Amino acid sequence: MIRLNLFIGVIMNSMSEMPTELAEQKQPAPGGALADVEALDQEIAALQSRLAALRAKRLRTSS
Repeated sequence: MIRLNLFIGVIMNSMSEMPTELAEQKQPAPGGALADVEALDQEIAALQSRLAALRAKRLRTSS
C-alpha cells in the first residue's frame, strides 16, 4: 500500500510540475538564434577567406 501511495505521489508531483517545465522550454534563450546566425556568418567568412588564400596559392604554384 505504501508503494502505491509513493507511486501516486510521484505521478501527481510530475503532473503538477509539467506546466512550469513546458513554459520554460517555450521561452527562447537570450540571444539564441541571432547569436547562432552571427556565429555562422563569421565561420562562413573565415572559410571564404581561407578558400581564396588556397586558390591564390594554387595559382602561384601552377604558373
